[in-house]
Amino acid sequence: MPVEYAKWFRFIDECKPIIDTSHIIVTASHGGVAIIRMSDKKVLFFAHAGQNPHSACLLPDGNVVAVSS
Repeated sequence: MPVEYAKWFRFIDECKPIIDTSHIIVTASHGGVAIIRMSDKKVLFFAHAGQNPHSACLLPDGNVVAVSS
């Protein structure tokens, strides 16, 4: 993930295990959503989900959904 997007990940709201606990999905109040592989800490997906995402989920088809307030 490019360094300039790190600001999206201030104030982590949620960090939970997914994919048999081998990955985590993270949301942050400044708009960031990411999926990180635990074994090597590689960011596999990141996006800006608008203002104040509080939770995210990996759907069975591979899409990511985020909930914001």
